[in-house]
Amino acid sequence: MQKYVNDEILRPGVTRFATNYIVLKSLQQKRHGLKAIVTSQKWSDSRYSRLSDGKKIEKSILSSRFWDTTAEIIKGVEPLYVILQKVDMDKRLQMLYLKYMLIQARDEVRKAFKDDFKVDQYIRIIDCRTAVHMDQDIHNAGKFIFRIN
Repeated sequence: MQKYVNDEILRPGVTRFATNYIVLKSLQQKRHGLKAIVTSQKWSDSRYSRLSDGKKIEKSILSSRFWDTTAEIIKGVEPLYVILQKVDMDKRLQMLYLKYMLIQARDEVRKAFKDDFKVDQYIRIIDCRTAVHMDQDIHNAGKFIFRIN
């Protein structure tokens, strides 16, 4: 794999949070190398190409639908990943600012998709998490301080 993608799919030291997003982003960045692997003679000669799991992997990697879906998920989840990064930083307290960041994430998701159905799917997830975890005095105080609706 090193020959084709010049890197690892996942850097284990960076997976403290948002592992699935990091893996999808890594796969997306290395898709051309992955396609080169499964279309190479070395892959065809390997025992993995003949196993049912190997055939499924090959089919996924060569599928444009797989890569379109991966890109869509990355686009929809990236604003939340950015929030997780900010909250995870030790430099400053983020809890008061969290509700504001979630509202900004909603706006970014709206901008990322032209299809209202897709927007609604991601917005529902954000709203559900916001309602469950953010309706507390500390977050409402943050909302007041940052003057957001």
